[in-house]
Amino acid sequence: VEQSGLRRVELLDVYQGAPLKADEKSVSVRLVFGADDRTLAGEEITAMQNALLKAVEGKEGFGLRK
Repeated sequence: VEQSGLRRVELLDVYQGAPLKADEKSVSVRLVFGADDRTLAGEEITAMQNALLKAVEGKEGFGLRK
């Protein structure tokens, strides 16, 4: 993420099975954002989420459910 507000990524669940293909996994994660000196505004969190999603979408082998 462009900004340093991403504090922690937690793996919540990994799923394999129908309707996914045999070589696919569905992964659920929790993203924790924060700043030491202030409360983040909703717009800042949204911008960080969007930057992270854009970075993941560009990686080979990764995709986002639509």
